[in-house]
Amino acid sequence: MNTQISTQLVRLDLDEILKNYIKREFWQKKWTIFKHGKIEIMAYISYIDVGNQKICLAIEPKAAWYKKTGTNKETYISQYVYDTSIYIPIDNPEYTKQHFSNQILGSCLTIINNIEKSLVKKYAEYKHARKLQEEEEERLEVLLKNSWTSIQ
Repeated sequence: MNTQISTQLVRLDLDEILKNYIKREFWQKKWTIFKHGKIEIMAYISYIDVGNQKICLAIEPKAAWYKKTGTNKETYISQYVYDTSIYIPIDNPEYTKQHFSNQILGSCLTIINNIEKSLVKKYAEYKHARKLQEEEEERLEVLLKNSWTSIQ
């Protein structure tokens, strides 16, 4: 029996980012902040907005899990690309580690939710339910149109 935890969650250190964001070698750093099954979510510094004094941290799913094999090369399924970003103020004591953690968690949940929705849409049951919904909407439109013409 396997007793290992199947989900990996890494906590980023806000102080480390604020201390090192201007170092060029730090710009290449990427963190896997969530990993479960085939889903990995990465974080990295996307850019530094000098004018607004903010660091843009990109949060995105790792590309490897949503590749599919094409006829002669790998192609990406663009509908699975759900990048998000969070903005870290550079000199703002009101921006706390809790704000930072909440933003990262929110981004991860958004990405996972969007991936889940896209995957569910591939199931035959979903397609069937969607078709039934469309048929019901058409039926209701006909009823509405018929009742509107009988009122006039």
